[in-house]
Amino acid sequence: PWATRWNGHSVTAAQDVPIVAQAQSPYLSDLEPGSFDSGHDGWILAPTQVFPTFDPHAAFGYRWHGGAWSTVPMAVSTPPDRQGPEFNAVTAVSASDAWAVGAWYSTKVLFGVTAVGALIAHWNGAAWTVLPNPASSQRGVVLSAVDAVSPSDVWAVGQQGNPSQTSNTGHTPFIEHWNGSAWSDRKSVV
Repeated sequence: PWATRWNGHSVTAAQDVPIVAQAQSPYLSDLEPGSFDSGHDGWILAPTQVFPTFDPHAAFGYRWHGGAWSTVPMAVSTPPDRQGPEFNAVTAVSASDAWAVGAWYSTKVLFGVTAVGALIAHWNGAAWTVLPNPASSQRGVVLSAVDAVSPSDVWAVGQQGNPSQTSNTGHTPFIEHWNGSAWSDRKSVV
């Protein structure tokens, strides 16, 4: 994969994005959306793979910092009852403040995979940490976008499906908010 960059005057080619061996699969063709807080720092999420042939606890991000890309592990300390962390979106506030959202998945279902809880991680400038959130154990919740108004005003949005189904039917909007110290559920917005 490669990236382009707007330098204030024109679009130019940026350094190629590195690909970790985990992500080299015929099932994965695109990088997830990225976010940059400046021309010198930002993130692109690597696509994740839930198939059992890969490490079910692995997720990666690519960080642009100091004029080069580096591969950074995203999820650490995966709970033993979960596998397949999948990050869908990232927002960068600063070089030491970024958020990524998605869902935890389990392959322990009859057909396919199922979301077993919302996933929110925070970058503190040194490492990603998975943070608790109201839907972290709520089956069927998948967060698909995140945006930061400020370090104490971050919004994550997605959907909640029927927890007993693995198909994409019966979804309702799901919203969470970070107030600078904790995530809260905003179910009242429908």
